[in-house]
Amino acid sequence: LNHVYTSPIYGLMIDESQDVSRSENMVLFLRFMLCGIFVTRFYRIVKCKEVNAVGLKNKVLSTLKDDNVDAMKLGCFASDGASVMTGVHGGVAALLQLHCVMLFICIHCIAHRQALAASGAAKDNALCDSVEGTLGNIVGYHTSSSKRTDHLEDMQAKLEVAKIRICKWVRTRWLSRGKTARTIQMNLAPLAVVFERDRTSCTTAGPLFDVVTSHFFICAIAIFTDIFESLNLLNRSFQVIHPIY
Repeated sequence: LNHVYTSPIYGLMIDESQDVSRSENMVLFLRFMLCGIFVTRFYRIVKCKEVNAVGLKNKVLSTLKDDNVDAMKLGCFASDGASVMTGVHGGVAALLQLHCVMLFICIHCIAHRQALAASGAAKDNALCDSVEGTLGNIVGYHTSSSKRTDHLEDMQAKLEVAKIRICKWVRTRWLSRGKTARTIQMNLAPLAVVFERDRTSCTTAGPLFDVVTSHFFICAIAIFTDIFESLNLLNRSFQVIHPIY
C-alpha cells in the first residue's frame, strides 16, 4: 500500500460476489499512479453483512480507514453498473462522492457493458435461444457423467480428433461461451458417433444426435463460434494493462 499512499489520486474497482458458503463478499481493486503511470492491483476481499448501498459504502470507507488509505484522494469508482452501485442519488458511488473533495468519476466496467450489449442483441432471438439451448444440453450430457466423458475421449482417439474436454457452460461468462462453442464445433463428429451409440441407453442421446447432425446446427455453430471469437478478442483487449486500439 505504500505506493497508494504516495499516489496523488487513486481509483477503486468493486464487485459483489457470494462464496461457496453463500456469504456476501466485496472484491476490491485499487488503481493508482506508480512511476508516472497508472497500475491496477488487487486490494482486498471483505465480507459484508449489509449489501445495500449504505452498508457497502460504510464497508468501503472502514476498510480504507483500517489501512490508512485517504478516502479524500479517491477520484474514480468502477463497478458492474448495478443500481445499488451507480444509483444517481442513493448508489454506492453517489454516497462515496460525499466523502471526496476531488473530481469524482463513476465508470461502468467496459467489459461488463460489452457483455450486456451482447446479451441484449441475443435477447428474444430464436436462433440464439436454439443454439444456446443445444450447447447447454451437450455440455450437461458430458459434464454430468465421467463415463460419458471417457467415451467421448475414446472416440476422439479413434477419429484422430484432438483430445479436448467439453468445457463447463457458464451462461454469465462470454469467454466461457466462446470456448465451449469452439470445442463443440471441433468435436461434432465424435459427438455424433457417441450420441448415436447411446440412443438405446439414454433418451436424450437420440434427439441430440438429430440436432448435431442437422445442417441447421452445423451452420449455426460455425457462425456463433466466429461471433464468440470476435467478442472474446474484444473482451480480452479490455483486460490488458495498457490497451492500444
